[in-house]
Amino acid sequence: MTCRICYCESTNLDPLLSPCDCKGTVEFIHKRCLKEWIRVSGNGQCELCLNRYIIQELVLEPIYRPDTIRLRIVTRSHMLFSILLLSYLIYLVRISDSSTITLSGFGAWQTMETERIMSGLRTAAPIIVTFLASLQALVMVPAIYVLHDKRRYLRYLCSFTRLPEMRFAVPFYILLLLIEFSAAFHYAMVGSILCVNMMTYIYAIHCIVVTHINNDAMNEYYAE
Repeated sequence: MTCRICYCESTNLDPLLSPCDCKGTVEFIHKRCLKEWIRVSGNGQCELCLNRYIIQELVLEPIYRPDTIRLRIVTRSHMLFSILLLSYLIYLVRISDSSTITLSGFGAWQTMETERIMSGLRTAAPIIVTFLASLQALVMVPAIYVLHDKRRYLRYLCSFTRLPEMRFAVPFYILLLLIEFSAAFHYAMVGSILCVNMMTYIYAIHCIVVTHINNDAMNEYYAE
Protein backbone atom coordinates (compact mmCIF):
# COMPACT_ATOMS: atom_id res chain seq x y z
CA MET A 1 0.00 0.00 0.00
CA THR A 2 1.38 3.38 -1.00
CA CYS A 3 0.23 6.99 -0.70
CA ARG A 4 -1.61 8.23 -3.80
CA ILE A 5 0.26 11.54 -3.64
CA CYS A 6 3.87 10.79 -2.65
CA TYR A 7 3.81 7.03 -3.50
CA CYS A 8 5.61 6.19 -0.23
CA GLU A 9 4.58 3.45 2.17
CA SER A 10 3.07 3.80 5.64
CA THR A 11 5.26 4.65 8.63
CA ASN A 12 4.64 4.81 12.38
CA LEU A 13 5.03 8.58 12.33
CA ASP A 14 2.86 9.08 9.27
CA PRO A 15 0.40 6.21 8.74
CA LEU A 16 -1.73 5.75 5.66
CA LEU A 17 -5.39 6.68 5.88
CA SER A 18 -8.46 5.85 3.83
CA PRO A 19 -10.36 9.13 4.30
CA CYS A 20 -12.93 8.78 1.50
CA ASP A 21 -14.71 6.16 -0.64
CA CYS A 22 -11.94 5.77 -3.23
CA LYS A 23 -10.68 2.21 -3.74
CA GLY A 24 -7.68 0.56 -5.37
CA THR A 25 -4.41 2.40 -5.89
CA VAL A 26 -5.92 5.77 -4.90
CA GLU A 27 -7.50 4.58 -1.65
CA PHE A 28 -4.69 5.47 0.77
CA ILE A 29 -2.94 8.71 1.61
CA HIS A 30 -0.58 9.97 4.32
CA LYS A 31 -1.95 12.34 6.95
CA ARG A 32 0.63 14.98 6.05
CA CYS A 33 -0.01 14.62 2.34
CA LEU A 34 -3.74 14.95 2.87
CA LYS A 35 -3.26 18.04 5.04
CA GLU A 36 -1.11 19.71 2.39
CA TRP A 37 -3.54 18.80 -0.38
CA ILE A 38 -6.48 20.28 1.54
CA ARG A 39 -4.46 23.41 2.24
CA VAL A 40 -3.61 23.84 -1.45
CA SER A 41 -7.05 22.94 -2.85
CA GLY A 42 -9.01 24.63 -0.06
CA ASN A 43 -11.59 21.85 -0.19
CA GLY A 44 -12.45 19.11 2.28
CA GLN A 45 -13.99 17.00 -0.46
CA CYS A 46 -12.29 14.30 -2.54
CA GLU A 47 -11.95 15.36 -6.18
CA LEU A 48 -12.37 11.75 -7.37
CA CYS A 49 -15.28 10.22 -5.43
CA LEU A 50 -16.68 13.65 -4.40
CA ASN A 51 -17.21 12.49 -0.80
CA ARG A 52 -16.18 14.43 2.30
CA TYR A 53 -12.81 13.55 3.84
CA ILE A 54 -13.32 11.89 7.24
CA ILE A 55 -10.27 11.28 9.45
CA GLN A 56 -11.28 9.63 12.71
CA GLU A 57 -12.83 12.47 14.75
CA LEU A 58 -11.79 15.07 12.18
CA VAL A 59 -14.59 15.97 9.76
CA LEU A 60 -13.85 18.43 6.96
CA GLU A 61 -16.50 20.43 5.18
CA PRO A 62 -17.00 20.18 1.39
CA ILE A 63 -17.16 23.30 -0.75
CA TYR A 64 -20.26 23.09 -2.92
CA ARG A 65 -19.46 23.54 -6.62
CA PRO A 66 -22.55 24.68 -8.57
CA ASP A 67 -22.96 24.24 -12.30
CA THR A 68 -21.84 27.06 -14.59
CA ILE A 69 -25.31 28.53 -15.14
CA ARG A 70 -26.18 28.87 -11.46
CA LEU A 71 -22.70 30.15 -10.63
CA ARG A 72 -23.04 32.91 -13.23
CA ILE A 73 -26.49 33.84 -11.96
CA VAL A 74 -25.33 34.40 -8.38
CA THR A 75 -21.97 36.01 -9.18
CA ARG A 76 -23.24 38.39 -11.87
CA SER A 77 -26.21 39.93 -10.09
CA HIS A 78 -25.15 43.43 -11.16
CA MET A 79 -25.31 42.43 -14.84
CA LEU A 80 -28.73 40.82 -14.45
CA PHE A 81 -29.97 43.90 -12.61
CA SER A 82 -28.84 46.16 -15.45
CA ILE A 83 -30.45 43.93 -18.09
CA LEU A 84 -33.79 43.66 -16.26
CA LEU A 85 -33.95 47.37 -15.44
CA LEU A 86 -33.05 48.36 -19.01
CA SER A 87 -35.71 45.99 -20.34
CA TYR A 88 -38.32 47.61 -18.10
CA LEU A 89 -37.17 51.07 -19.18
CA ILE A 90 -37.68 50.11 -22.84
CA TYR A 91 -41.13 48.80 -21.96
CA LEU A 92 -42.08 52.07 -20.22
CA VAL A 93 -40.90 54.12 -23.20
CA ARG A 94 -42.80 51.96 -25.69
CA ILE A 95 -46.14 52.25 -23.86
CA SER A 96 -45.99 56.05 -23.73
CA ASP A 97 -48.68 57.61 -25.95
CA SER A 98 -47.70 60.80 -27.79
CA SER A 99 -50.23 60.59 -30.63
CA THR A 100 -52.56 63.22 -29.13
CA ILE A 101 -49.87 65.67 -28.06
CA THR A 102 -49.80 69.11 -29.76
CA LEU A 103 -46.60 71.02 -30.41
CA SER A 104 -47.43 73.61 -27.74
CA GLY A 105 -48.04 70.95 -25.13
CA PHE A 106 -45.04 68.79 -25.98
CA GLY A 107 -42.80 70.24 -23.26
CA ALA A 108 -45.30 69.57 -20.47
CA TRP A 109 -45.98 66.08 -21.82
CA GLN A 110 -42.26 65.33 -21.99
CA THR A 111 -41.81 66.39 -18.36
CA MET A 112 -44.74 64.27 -17.23
CA GLU A 113 -43.53 61.24 -19.19
CA THR A 114 -40.01 61.58 -17.80
CA GLU A 115 -41.37 61.68 -14.25
CA ARG A 116 -43.64 58.70 -14.96
CA ILE A 117 -40.73 56.66 -16.33
CA MET A 118 -38.44 57.56 -13.41
CA SER A 119 -41.19 56.71 -10.95
CA GLY A 120 -41.65 53.35 -12.68
CA LEU A 121 -37.92 52.61 -12.47
CA ARG A 122 -37.80 53.56 -8.78
CA THR A 123 -40.69 51.17 -8.15
CA ALA A 124 -39.17 48.35 -10.19
CA ALA A 125 -35.61 48.54 -8.80
CA PRO A 126 -36.29 47.09 -5.30
CA ILE A 127 -38.53 44.42 -6.82
CA ILE A 128 -35.71 43.34 -9.12
CA VAL A 129 -33.27 43.34 -6.18
CA THR A 130 -35.63 41.09 -4.20
CA PHE A 131 -35.89 38.73 -7.16
CA LEU A 132 -32.10 38.56 -7.54
CA ALA A 133 -31.69 38.00 -3.80
CA SER A 134 -34.04 35.00 -4.03
CA LEU A 135 -31.89 33.59 -6.85
CA GLN A 136 -28.96 33.38 -4.43
CA ALA A 137 -30.80 30.43 -2.87
CA LEU A 138 -30.07 28.39 -6.02
CA VAL A 139 -26.49 28.06 -4.79
CA MET A 140 -26.46 28.98 -1.12
CA VAL A 141 -29.16 26.52 0.02
CA PRO A 142 -27.36 23.41 -1.30
CA ALA A 143 -23.98 24.92 -0.30
CA ILE A 144 -25.09 25.13 3.33
CA TYR A 145 -27.08 21.89 3.21
CA VAL A 146 -23.98 19.76 2.44
CA LEU A 147 -22.10 21.11 5.47
CA HIS A 148 -21.66 18.56 8.23
CA ASP A 149 -21.45 20.96 11.17
CA LYS A 150 -23.73 23.92 10.44
CA ARG A 151 -23.29 25.34 13.95
CA ARG A 152 -19.57 25.62 13.41
CA TYR A 153 -20.22 27.37 10.12
CA LEU A 154 -22.57 29.81 11.88
CA ARG A 155 -19.93 30.52 14.53
CA TYR A 156 -17.44 31.47 11.83
CA LEU A 157 -20.00 33.72 10.14
CA CYS A 158 -20.57 35.53 13.44
CA SER A 159 -16.88 35.79 14.33
CA PHE A 160 -15.38 39.27 14.23
CA THR A 161 -11.93 37.86 13.47
CA ARG A 162 -10.89 39.23 10.09
CA LEU A 163 -9.89 36.57 7.57
CA PRO A 164 -6.71 37.29 5.52
CA GLU A 165 -8.55 37.24 2.19
CA MET A 166 -11.09 39.82 3.34
CA ARG A 167 -10.73 43.49 4.20
CA PHE A 168 -13.26 43.31 7.05
CA ALA A 169 -14.76 40.64 9.29
CA VAL A 170 -17.64 38.55 7.85
CA PRO A 171 -20.36 40.07 10.11
CA PHE A 172 -19.53 43.49 8.68
CA TYR A 173 -20.28 42.26 5.16
CA ILE A 174 -23.54 40.66 6.31
CA LEU A 175 -24.61 43.85 8.08
CA LEU A 176 -23.65 45.98 5.08
CA LEU A 177 -25.66 43.74 2.75
CA LEU A 178 -28.75 44.01 4.98
CA ILE A 179 -28.40 47.81 5.15
CA GLU A 180 -28.07 48.08 1.38
CA PHE A 181 -31.05 45.78 0.85
CA SER A 182 -33.13 47.99 3.13
CA ALA A 183 -31.82 51.10 1.36
CA ALA A 184 -33.08 49.71 -1.96
CA PHE A 185 -36.66 50.34 -0.74
CA HIS A 186 -35.97 53.89 0.43
CA TYR A 187 -33.32 55.15 -2.00
CA ALA A 188 -34.32 52.93 -4.89
CA MET A 189 -31.60 53.37 -7.50
CA VAL A 190 -28.54 53.96 -5.30
CA GLY A 191 -29.50 51.33 -2.72
CA SER A 192 -30.33 48.76 -5.40
CA ILE A 193 -27.05 49.23 -7.25
CA LEU A 194 -25.01 48.90 -4.04
CA CYS A 195 -27.00 45.85 -2.95
CA VAL A 196 -26.64 43.88 -6.19
CA ASN A 197 -22.91 44.61 -6.26
CA MET A 198 -22.56 43.17 -2.75
CA MET A 199 -24.61 40.10 -3.73
CA THR A 200 -21.92 39.06 -6.20
CA TYR A 201 -19.58 38.27 -3.27
CA ILE A 202 -21.91 36.04 -1.22
CA TYR A 203 -20.75 32.71 -2.68
CA ALA A 204 -17.09 33.78 -2.59
CA ILE A 205 -17.40 34.68 1.10
CA HIS A 206 -18.99 31.28 1.77
CA CYS A 207 -16.06 29.50 0.10
CA ILE A 208 -13.52 31.54 2.10
CA VAL A 209 -15.28 30.72 5.37
CA VAL A 210 -15.46 26.97 4.64
CA THR A 211 -11.79 26.94 3.61
CA HIS A 212 -10.78 28.51 6.92
CA ILE A 213 -12.99 26.07 8.85
CA ASN A 214 -11.10 23.19 7.23
CA ASN A 215 -7.69 24.79 7.73
CA ASP A 216 -8.36 25.47 11.41
CA ALA A 217 -9.70 21.96 11.92
CA MET A 218 -6.59 20.46 10.32
CA ASN A 219 -4.27 22.66 12.36
CA GLU A 220 -6.02 21.72 15.59
CA TYR A 221 -5.96 18.04 14.67
CA TYR A 222 -2.23 17.93 13.95
CA ALA A 223 -1.37 20.13 16.92
CA GLU A 224 -2.62 17.44 19.29
